[in-house]
Amino acid sequence: MKTFTWMPSTDDFKKNIEQSQILHKLSFERGIPYQNIMKEVENRERVLKWMQKHSIVHFVDVCEFINLYYKDRSTIMKWVENDLPPYRTKSKKNMREMWQSATGLRMME
Repeated sequence: MKTFTWMPSTDDFKKNIEQSQILHKLSFERGIPYQNIMKEVENRERVLKWMQKHSIVHFVDVCEFINLYYKDRSTIMKWVENDLPPYRTKSKKNMREMWQSATGLRMME
């Protein structure tokens, strides 16, 4: 069974992630409850939709937010849950500083 199926008539994807054999295998092999894995998948989906809604589409910006999600998940999830625009809560400069401290890398301008 496919996890995602494209529906050409609506140009949309139908998801059937609950049946994913890979996620069940990951749960078994890592000893992580399946519900925890599903919650993480849902959180990541919510973050991506939030990023899309707030026009975070440039490669560098996307990288910054994904890295920040791993460094400071609670902050990102608070922004997502409250639907806060990202640069209203922190300036782009502060976001870059947070990202740089998380990765040890510097941004090329």
